[in-house]
Amino acid sequence: MPRYPYPSESYVSTEDVGTKYTMNWLVERLKIGKEVLFSTTLKPEDKLETLAVISVCFFTGARINEVLSIKWKDIMFDSDFLTGNQWIRLQLKTQKKKQTNPPATRQIPIYASEDNPFYFIFVWLRDYIIYFNDQVERGLQNNQIKEKDIYNLIFFKTKSRAMYNRFTRYFKINPHGFRKILAQYLVVEKNMPLKTVQKIMGHQSLVPLDYYINLRTDDIKRDLLDVYNK
Repeated sequence: MPRYPYPSESYVSTEDVGTKYTMNWLVERLKIGKEVLFSTTLKPEDKLETLAVISVCFFTGARINEVLSIKWKDIMFDSDFLTGNQWIRLQLKTQKKKQTNPPATRQIPIYASEDNPFYFIFVWLRDYIIYFNDQVERGLQNNQIKEKDIYNLIFFKTKSRAMYNRFTRYFKINPHGFRKILAQYLVVEKNMPLKTVQKIMGHQSLVPLDYYINLRTDDIKRDLLDVYNK
C-alpha cells in the first residue's frame, strides 16, 4: 500500500515499467510537469526546490524521504583533472521499513558535465544549489545562521507529504516511480552491472532489485543475439 493516497494516473505500476513507463516517457512527463509547475502560484523558491528534488530522484532513484533528509554536508563536488568531467556526489542515508541502526549510507555520483544527455534535468539541481548557497551566505551576513551550523542545514525544507503532493499533482507521477524506471533503464536498456545498480538503489542484496526489472521478449532476443554473435 502507498504511504500517501495518490490519483491512479500518477501510479507507475511495476508490471508496465519498460513498456508503458520508460525513460523517454519519464523525460516527457517531466517537461510537461515543469510547465504545469511554473503556471501555479507556488513561490519561486518552492518551484526551484521541487525541480531539484525531481532531479535527485531522477538521477539516483532514491526514496523520497532519503532525498528530503539530505544536509548541506552531504553534497560534494568532484572534478576529474584528466578528463574534465564534473560530478556531484550525494550521500544518502537508506530509509526503509526494515532499517539498520545506524542507517546504512551510500554515496551516489551525478554526472554534471554538459554532455550528459539529461543535463537539462541536472540544471534543476544546480540552480537550487546556487540558490541555497546564496541563502546561506545571506544568513551568515545577517547573523541568522552560525558558521558552525552550516553543514548540518537541511537542504530541502518541504516535508515529505507536501512534496509527494507536488509530484502527483503537477508531474502526475508518484516518487517511487522514478526508482522503478531508473532501475529498469540502467539494467535492461544500458546493461549496467547488477551490483552497480544495487549500490545505487541502496539494496542490501540483489533480490529486491529483481522486483523492479521487467524483461520483455525483445530484451531477451537482444541478449541472445549478443551471445550468438560473439
